[in-house]
Amino acid sequence: MMPRLLTPAHINGIVTLLVVLCVGATSVDAKFNYTKCPEWYELQTPFVRQNFSLEMFEGTYYELALHDYTQVPICPKPTCIRSHKQVDLQRRLINDSFTLDCYGGAYTIPLLFNLTDQPGVFRGHAKISGKVVYPDTVVDAVLDESGKFYDRVLEFQCIEELDHVVFVGINWYSRQQHATKEYVESFLQ
Repeated sequence: MMPRLLTPAHINGIVTLLVVLCVGATSVDAKFNYTKCPEWYELQTPFVRQNFSLEMFEGTYYELALHDYTQVPICPKPTCIRSHKQVDLQRRLINDSFTLDCYGGAYTIPLLFNLTDQPGVFRGHAKISGKVVYPDTVVDAVLDESGKFYDRVLEFQCIEELDHVVFVGINWYSRQQHATKEYVESFLQ
């Protein structure tokens, strides 16, 4: 089944829902003292900081677990969440075709991540969210058995507004679409 791009009607509904959720998340998150997003250097493992490779990062990943205010409220039971990352060095960005299956259809949300001077640190944006910039950090990466590409990556996004964290996204990605329970649990440790 070919993924469908979201229609303007879907986008308007999603944006409205996101605004409501972000306002609600701000009041809820304040109880937990979410006042400041961590900096990239506070999150990245030494392995990623010293060895991150765009070539090893490129390709298709499946989201095995998530913590994200945007996916589940919009689609209560998303399936086959995947991210196809294509590096464009001339434009200094990663074209990320983010797709999830929901309500019997596959929906793609085109995301773009500008490269920065720090390895594994990007500035994400999408037409669907207007001028919002998603600071994105590759926190950790695990090589596959051949050592030629990353088998798993952990990404973290965080946005602050008015001295509160209003968005946190954590994406546990794997090249394996159908991972065993043990594999997923080892990744979440």
